[in-house]
Amino acid sequence: MLWAFWGSRCASAGELATVEAAGVKVHVHRAAALSVAHLLLRLRRAGMHLHAADTGAYNCRRIAGSSLWSLHGAGIAVDVNWRSNPNRQLAITDVTPEAVRLVQELRLPNSEAPLWAWGGHWRTPDPMHWQLNAKPDELWWVR
Repeated sequence: MLWAFWGSRCASAGELATVEAAGVKVHVHRAAALSVAHLLLRLRRAGMHLHAADTGAYNCRRIAGSSLWSLHGAGIAVDVNWRSNPNRQLAITDVTPEAVRLVQELRLPNSEAPLWAWGGHWRTPDPMHWQLNAKPDELWWVR
């Protein structure tokens, strides 16, 4: 689980940064900031209109209906356009196949692993959700 590499259940204020890209502003772990900007810009490049009122990232909470902590608390998950991408409703989404393809072209350095995982690919789909698929030390470009 990525929690082992990103620290406590909830990032501290000193670990957070604000990312402004593609018309939205989100608070994320500072080590993930550039990766989050790339995510948002790729979604916009694919033609998605990102709604600032229903896009967010950092939120210290448990996964809905679970005792597990959400990666939103680590500041490495982003929910995009939650009103038009409801949880458990893959048939209702504004995330296009082109958007998924453009984001999943982003790779970890020296790896074939995608930098971002999309919740729309899960058994219980969560099409608003994108989560970083990397440990902090793999994000060498932020150093």
